[in-house]
Amino acid sequence: MKLCTFRRGDTQHTGIIEGDDVFPTQFSSMIELLTVCENDFSIVRKALPVAKIRDIELLACVPKPNSLRDFFAFEAHIQNARRKRGLEVPPEWYQFPAFYFSNHNAIVAPFADVKKPLATQQLDYE
Repeated sequence: MKLCTFRRGDTQHTGIIEGDDVFPTQFSSMIELLTVCENDFSIVRKALPVAKIRDIELLACVPKPNSLRDFFAFEAHIQNARRKRGLEVPPEWYQFPAFYFSNHNAIVAPFADVKKPLATQQLDYE
């Protein structure tokens, strides 16, 4: 099960993707869905599949989030980053989740074109 926000025609929906099928939910926004469900998605009612995934336009899952925090989410990532600088992972990393604020206005839909700023030499895939 994957959660999504999608457009079909002129209407925006939240939905669930299973295989190639897209099922709309009863929630008007992804923020509402996540707030109501927290960690229990059993209350999400799926309608009949509205379409195949190839027939809808996927939007950013949370189109207008209030903020965006990026974490050093997995150990291998921080290990590789620190190793390149000749450093080990500090013990504190395992005790306190480290994050930084990212630009929440820079979130785009899957497959959307991303323009590289003129002064930028290289983009990070994240």
